[in-house]
Amino acid sequence: LTHFNVTHFPSPFWSYPIPYLFVEFILPETILSLGARTNTRMSEFLLAGIATSTACLFSHPLETIKVRLQLQNQLKHASSASKSTSRHLIYDSIRKEGLLSLQRGLSVGICYQFVMNGTRLGTYSTMQKVLNQGERSNGIGFFLLNVALGASSGAAGAFLASPFFMIKTRMQSAMLSLTPEQAKQVGHQYRYRNVVQALQEVYRNEGGLKALWRGSSAASMRVASGSAAQLSSYDSVKRLIVNNLHMDPTHSRTHFAASAITGFIVTLVMNPFDVVSTRLYNQEVNAMGKGTMYNSVTDCITKMYKMEGISGFYKGSVAHYCRLAPHTILTFVFWEFLRNKFT
Repeated sequence: LTHFNVTHFPSPFWSYPIPYLFVEFILPETILSLGARTNTRMSEFLLAGIATSTACLFSHPLETIKVRLQLQNQLKHASSASKSTSRHLIYDSIRKEGLLSLQRGLSVGICYQFVMNGTRLGTYSTMQKVLNQGERSNGIGFFLLNVALGASSGAAGAFLASPFFMIKTRMQSAMLSLTPEQAKQVGHQYRYRNVVQALQEVYRNEGGLKALWRGSSAASMRVASGSAAQLSSYDSVKRLIVNNLHMDPTHSRTHFAASAITGFIVTLVMNPFDVVSTRLYNQEVNAMGKGTMYNSVTDCITKMYKMEGISGFYKGSVAHYCRLAPHTILTFVFWEFLRNKFT
């Protein structure tokens, strides 16, 4: 607030709503101040983290539905497993636990989004600038480089944020209104009060520091594949829309259209790895710190294919897209807005 200038206001500052003051004056001054104290590259990480964390506020309920669908009827043949839809699951969650149950794990979800996507998008954007891709943005070389940058930045972000993703998954899967027998149908139920207590329990009871990164290899594969598809597809789809439909590249409608198409591509590529990582993170752990259902990524993939077939890898895919499409749209709209305003 030391950089705040009340002369910016056309009328007395106390006559404005607090949200307007925050968005139009306090947030810009804060970001610009932080950018001035660090550097332009650091501001990319900050802006990306803010954009994705903001998008998480809207997409988190659908993420909760997706997680619960992915954990249903694990290692059961498709013919014998009872089916559930997003609609029924939402209804049951609201009826039994209330609407706020769909926001369970929101705080750690925001932490995850800020760390993972701040690293992912910030690294991706910075590397593009370092390699001057803005000047050479045509051809197959541009697309392949975007794939490589997206995959590497996504893997790095997923590894750093893996402990938060584990806790988020366990909190979202918890359905407190279910009986122990009913709970078995939606995966192991962890009862955490908050993020700090959850991290402490994992550290103390599941094998120390390395336990916090259990399943990080699957998460890295998940985000690397999704990030490569998302970032490369978004840039390419956006360019096709601009060149063929002659839309303004800075307009929110362009970002919306490119993000909607990108969300479908990402869901197709990412959902199998998403199911695997969700199950590895949520499975019960024995006294030796080992998972009771799956030993590794390979073991999980093999067992799922034998028992559930290809369809098992696309459990929750509809909910995934319904969550991913608006999340992708909001992420890139917020990111583009913040980058245009503050960089």
